[in-house]
Amino acid sequence: MLRLNNNELAIVSSYGVYHYNISKKQFRPIELKDCTLAPELVTYAQTSDEFYQANPDFFIIIKTFSDSVIYVNTSRNIRTLSFLPFEKAIAHFDYRSKLVQISDTLLYITGNISGFFKIKLEPSTGKLEVSPKKIFSFLLLPGFTQRP
Repeated sequence: MLRLNNNELAIVSSYGVYHYNISKKQFRPIELKDCTLAPELVTYAQTSDEFYQANPDFFIIIKTFSDSVIYVNTSRNIRTLSFLPFEKAIAHFDYRSKLVQISDTLLYITGNISGFFKIKLEPSTGKLEVSPKKIFSFLLLPGFTQRP
């Protein structure tokens, strides 16, 4: 689930992405007009891109079969394309991956099977820099994103 703004959610399912209006209690398939900065929400069923959100202000889209990662901040109307240090994201990230924000400029994302990667964020532009080095590549980290 992604928070698009204070009144709207995008709910990702295996059947596609759905839009939920909190105040009107309306649920329907998402349309491009619901989040023009992220057309990937509309085409999710065909592409299986991955969506991650650790902060209500922004979310990231990892293009599964490429080296692209996109920062989307709907409140500031920012969409920024950055590149992963890998040829294809699917080799490292999938539905099991979790995004954690440590500070305004530091994020971590867990690998699809083990370890995690450091992501530097430039908040003013949305530029993401993903480290090519996997940390704890030999460890499965199922509780990494849980807070005490």
